[in-house]
Amino acid sequence: LRCPKCHHKLKWNRNYTALECTNSQCAFQTSPMNLRRQMDMQYEEMEIKLITSLSNLKMPNLTKVEQELTKLN
Repeated sequence: LRCPKCHHKLKWNRNYTALECTNSQCAFQTSPMNLRRQMDMQYEEMEIKLITSLSNLKMPNLTKVEQELTKLN
C-alpha cells in the first residue's frame, strides 16, 4: 500500500491500529477501515459471487471414493 499524499510505502504503527507513511516528513496516518472504504471492491464482489455459486455443490463421499480406489489395487 502507498501513501496517497507522497506515494511512499505505508506500514503498521506500533500497536497495529493504523497505517502510517514511511516518509518521516509526511506523517500521514489512516485506519485500515478507511483504506478499505476507498478500495475498488469489484474483485471481492466477484469472489463472493463465485463462492456463493459453489455453495450448491455437493461434496463427494470420500469414504466411497477410497473404497472404489482400493478395489482397483
